[in-house]
Amino acid sequence: MIKHQRSPTPAFFNEDIIFKLRDQESQFYREEQNERMQKRSRTLEENVSVEEELTRILLDEFHGKCAICEQDLGREDLVAITHRFRPRRSATNLDGTIDMDHYNWYTYQWENLYIACQFCNEHKSTLFPVKGIRAESTVPISEVDSNEKRLIIDPCDDDPEDHFYYDQQGRIHSPTITGQHTIEVYQLNRPHLLTRRREIIESSELIKAKTRTKDGVKTIEFLVNKDGLDKSNEFLGLKRYLIKLRSRNEPDLLIGFNEEEKEELLNLEVFVEPTSEEAVIDAPHDPSTSEESIVQRKVEFVELLSIDIKNFKNITDLYFEFPKTHPTKGNWTFFLGENGSGKSSILQAIALCLIGQPTRNELKLEPKDFLQRGKRKCEVQLQTNEGKYEITITKDSITGTEAATSTFLLAYGSTRLMAQQGVPEQDHTKRTKPGNLFDPTAGLVNAKKWLLALDKNSFNMMAVVLKEVLNLSREQTEKVQEGSITRKGGEIFFTEPDKVRQELHTLSDGYKILIALVCDICRSISEVLSSQQKDRKYPHQDFEEVHGIIIIDELGTHLHPRWKMRIVSALRKAFRRMRFIVSSHEPLCLRGLEDGEVMVVEYENKDVQMLENLPDPSKYRIDQILTSPFFGLYSVVDPKEGQVFYDYYRLLRKGDDLSPAEAEQLASLSQQVRNYNIMGNSLREELAYYAVDKILAEQADKQIRWDELKEHTKKAVEKLWEEYESDL
Repeated sequence: MIKHQRSPTPAFFNEDIIFKLRDQESQFYREEQNERMQKRSRTLEENVSVEEELTRILLDEFHGKCAICEQDLGREDLVAITHRFRPRRSATNLDGTIDMDHYNWYTYQWENLYIACQFCNEHKSTLFPVKGIRAESTVPISEVDSNEKRLIIDPCDDDPEDHFYYDQQGRIHSPTITGQHTIEVYQLNRPHLLTRRREIIESSELIKAKTRTKDGVKTIEFLVNKDGLDKSNEFLGLKRYLIKLRSRNEPDLLIGFNEEEKEELLNLEVFVEPTSEEAVIDAPHDPSTSEESIVQRKVEFVELLSIDIKNFKNITDLYFEFPKTHPTKGNWTFFLGENGSGKSSILQAIALCLIGQPTRNELKLEPKDFLQRGKRKCEVQLQTNEGKYEITITKDSITGTEAATSTFLLAYGSTRLMAQQGVPEQDHTKRTKPGNLFDPTAGLVNAKKWLLALDKNSFNMMAVVLKEVLNLSREQTEKVQEGSITRKGGEIFFTEPDKVRQELHTLSDGYKILIALVCDICRSISEVLSSQQKDRKYPHQDFEEVHGIIIIDELGTHLHPRWKMRIVSALRKAFRRMRFIVSSHEPLCLRGLEDGEVMVVEYENKDVQMLENLPDPSKYRIDQILTSPFFGLYSVVDPKEGQVFYDYYRLLRKGDDLSPAEAEQLASLSQQVRNYNIMGNSLREELAYYAVDKILAEQADKQIRWDELKEHTKKAVEKLWEEYESDL
């Protein structure tokens, strides 16, 4: 991190759209608190184009790199995020207390906006520690630092180089409380950053360059210009520190300069003499020993990168990479496939890797249930941004990585029953809770009992989540009434706009199962976070801002078709920072998924395989999804007709290698297909369909990109039509 001199406010901030959005935000927060306790401001989510323009402006302002960790945001593996230094809501302090309204009034203030990589943004989330009370909404942003004592560094106001120093392993340290909090909040010593910094330190490029020539002036020019010691260079703070340290420890480096040249060089920012505190390279300073350290910080953001599965249940050898987390649309990996294709096995393999050895032992699982028949050993390796997790299974044991993931891991099987008589409720006090994925009798929370026990603030936060999942909320710009969730006389009532209110126990099974799932997720979050704080049984949580991994097998179970189409969008909206890993064989559940989020699982040739190069599901209608690569049906007709299509494609695939009997059969099948009225209504259409069918048959066993297939088909149809016209 380096100090940045912010440019004057860009002209974009004087455009009508910004004034409109500021007004919408202020209108929302001007409502009486009791009136908006079950609402959430959605100006950012509803104005994607504005956020995109802000990101573009900020990328230019901060020289194309993260203002926090200094990584180049032009790399493919990084995503640039418009980062609000003071969060727009739910500002979280050291003790876990949350100020729900802070700092919405700075949402569209230029001085509060930075560009950040996805990882810095996700790790910070809404953490903004202060000492004492927070500034009120009446305080202009230019005066906010004189009205509250923030405990993290602002790179446009502070000089980070006064707070940070580095060790030989690339770790960043700080002798100041503010610097220590900054390192912790943004997780500036995460593994990837350590690797990159260590490469710079070990390269010795700076040192060699200074000793290679006698011409000191040219040496300095080389360092400053060729080594990229300008604002756009990655890890500039570290590179400046190395030069400062070497110039202090090796004053002979400046021999040969006249007094005027020395004065000029020593006045360069990169040669400012460091303080003794900055220059120390020693063992890491542990911020937990500080008087004001981040106590039990929020659950970490964990990115799943890849998994390698061998001999696990019906999976012999399977490797795949997870879709990259999307910073604004939520994080989904959706496994689609027929029953028995291996979807559930993949979910269980992921969970077993992440839960840690103590939890694996507590589950009392039978190793032979997971070991592929005829194999002596199963191995699974799961790579994440925080390191590798692995398990080894033999006929006698399941062992693996000792520690569990640092984030929430909540896993649910296809049978999700609300706790009641005969169905015991699970323990919600642990960060990892995989029981229901492996045992259908492990009950979910008794939603009614739990909701009735919540204090007013916590109940209203739960109402926000449930309303978004149950489609009872409205868009901020809509002039329609929202639904409500209330409690009275020991009952929970759900009221849709313009409809009679219903008690929880009178809702359909699908509604109740969905409510139980959402409440189970939220109770686990609340129980874990409350255990980290004194005298706060159910802290006032903003569940949208909590990180974690949620695994759900057969997502669409018991849901009405209307809810199957909504479920992904609803959960994505309610738990924006959660990574969902789910399975289903329901086509309706694909609605709400984005490009790259669906992985089709097939069991072919006695092994589980993944289809690649799938199209964007959001571009398909539901009827098109059924006949798309996601489901692979030849038509949406009955099974008898499906068999006709199967035989038709099988013979088309043989091309000119048909026997007389097969040629006769193909002619008969072609007539049957034509009779189904899907071969068009003219000769032109019939020729086109025939060409398309022939190509699909030929490519049935091949992996081919769909954009390439479309182009191939287009050329084939054109050629066929040209041949037909030449014969006329």
